Amino acid sequence: MSKNRMYLWSVLLLALAGCPNGETSTSSSGTTASESEGESETEADETTGITEGATDTTDAVPACPQQIWTGDFVGTPEELEGYTEVTGFVRLRETDAQNLEGMECLERIGSFLEIRANPNLKTLQGVLRLEHVGVLGIIDNPMLTDLSGLDALLGVDGRVTIEGNAALTTLHGLEGLQNVGENVEIRNDDELGNLQGLTSLTDIGGIFLISSNDSLLDCTGVNALISTGGIDIWSNPELGSLTGFESIVNIGDSLRISSNPVLDDVLAMEGGKVDTDGEIEITSNALLPQCQAEALAEAIKPDGYMGQEDVNGNQGTCP
Repeated sequence: MSKNRMYLWSVLLLALAGCPNGETSTSSSGTTASESEGESETEADETTGITEGATDTTDAVPACPQQIWTGDFVGTPEELEGYTEVTGFVRLRETDAQNLEGMECLERIGSFLEIRANPNLKTLQGVLRLEHVGVLGIIDNPMLTDLSGLDALLGVDGRVTIEGNAALTTLHGLEGLQNVGENVEIRNDDELGNLQGLTSLTDIGGIFLISSNDSLLDCTGVNALISTGGIDIWSNPELGSLTGFESIVNIGDSLRISSNPVLDDVLAMEGGKVDTDGEIEITSNALLPQCQAEALAEAIKPDGYMGQEDVNGNQGTCP
């Protein structure tokens, strides 16, 4: 080969090494520039946790425009859609509602929430944010089986009444409830087997009334309860024990345990005390040994007790 031809080949090889337009250079690591760029984009996507083509599956939270209903409300749940507060009462009575959808934004009710005589109501699901009400009444809803939906409720200023709900088997849904300012009344709920659902309740300002619940077996569920204004337990035909009251310290101004025909064990309450002028009535419990009734009465009297006492008609056999 002549020197001129060799020179031309050398020039051509040098030109090819210069990467003409349309070709891609290779890095010293063996990765092309376009591959490096793609890797950088992938790393950026990994940093944000989102890859191309992926869909964000985060559950949508209803948008709440902070509307306030001034005054009282009587109607159906969907009419409260978007409202975060009602300054007066809310009455849901004799509606066709099956749930409380439409009340997802509601956080506070200034007066009472009454849910009464709704023949198709199966669940309270829908009140996702309700933390506070003045008074709570859940009464005569024949298809309601539990209280799920009230999970955000922390406190009630006044009274709580759960009455006449023929299919109610549990109080689940009230696990967040910590204190009630006045009475708690649980009565005529024929399928209720225990008090599970009140597991965070520590303080009741008024009377804790448990009466005429045909299937109630014990009081399991109120294990955190420390203080009440008084306790009234009567006419529960299947109630066998007061299991659940082991944490009670302050019973308040009265204790009444009466006419519970199969009740034979009341010692779970012996750690509590009535007020110095409080009333004690333990009467007409057919299977309760009189000696156990008397032992409970003595255990709950504080030093200097000056109140009235009636312990009789308990006909169970003493050991």
